[in-house]
Amino acid sequence: RSAILNVMEDHLQSADDLRSSRRAILNVLDDYRSSAEDIKNSRSAILNVMEDLGASRIMLEQEKASLLAIGDGTVIVDASGKITLVNKTFENLLGWKLDEVKAKDLVEIMQMEDEDGNNIPYAQRPIGIVLRSGTTTTTTTTFYYVRKDKTRLPVSVTVSPIIVENKIIGAIEIFRD
Repeated sequence: RSAILNVMEDHLQSADDLRSSRRAILNVLDDYRSSAEDIKNSRSAILNVMEDLGASRIMLEQEKASLLAIGDGTVIVDASGKITLVNKTFENLLGWKLDEVKAKDLVEIMQMEDEDGNNIPYAQRPIGIVLRSGTTTTTTTTFYYVRKDKTRLPVSVTVSPIIVENKIIGAIEIFRD
């Protein structure tokens, strides 16, 4: 009788062990399902962000193309006066290519002179004034830019600040001969 009780207790213990194992397996499966759902949700969120970035990139490319299509010379600088973008008209009028001027100080590339050939200091140039004041300015007198080949180009200039979140982050200068 004792042997039978021992066998029965062993079977009961085995049944308890099986139930515990079954519960553990079910918990692992629940965790797996939860993780799979989390991964699916994360994937969906990443795809949405990528779609938004793609749309933003297209919009930025369209805006850049619009700026580059302006028929007058166009130069964009950051808040420190370093060139970030120029258009083809700029290149044709002054002889400098974007890859030659990008990230360089505007005053280093675009020398501005008065009618007598005197260099105009940065602080007195329209772009310097706009970056300090934040207001659009247009020249009323003739200035000259010195081209890459050292010839002079008479220009009329309009400069506007680029303001983001109430902070001047740069300026855009449009000039024509």
